[in-house]
Amino acid sequence: MQHAQLGDFLSRRLDRTDTGCADCRIRNLCSGGCYHESYARYGDPTHPTYHYCDLMRDWVDFGIEVYSRIMTANPAFIDDYIAPRQAR
Repeated sequence: MQHAQLGDFLSRRLDRTDTGCADCRIRNLCSGGCYHESYARYGDPTHPTYHYCDLMRDWVDFGIEVYSRIMTANPAFIDDYIAPRQAR
């Protein structure tokens, strides 16, 4: 029963209509925030944690900018230094 309840809860979270997430460019990365944070702060796991939105967008923008700069300055960097560290 718990797996079904969790599945239902997560399925309902996919509908972001009428939330600030509806048109957010990173909505599929954060999925509307942290349910634990929402519950701890607001007593409701479905309450949006909008205070994290700018932080998350800043981190995504930072990551994309850094990746772009690395690929422009040293395109082989990922293949030379990151890829060899991956488990195969």
